[in-house]
Amino acid sequence: MSTQDVGKLVACVVNAYLDYLEGGGPRPELGDLPDDVRAGVVAVINLVLAGRGSDLGAETPSFHELLAGTEFDDSV
Repeated sequence: MSTQDVGKLVACVVNAYLDYLEGGGPRPELGDLPDDVRAGVVAVINLVLAGRGSDLGAETPSFHELLAGTEFDDSV
């Protein structure tokens, strides 16, 4: 299987998993996938799950705000 084919299959399975997360389909079965495809799918799904709930529009706190209430509060 070519790298391009692996990429397409990974994208297809990840899209099916996103549908599952949104309640639009069943959880995709990964057991029948070739090892290289399954590894790619699991890696991408783990990235998706790690990013869930992240507020990408939130402002980054200032350095002073990060240190407030810590032992380094007076250092800056």
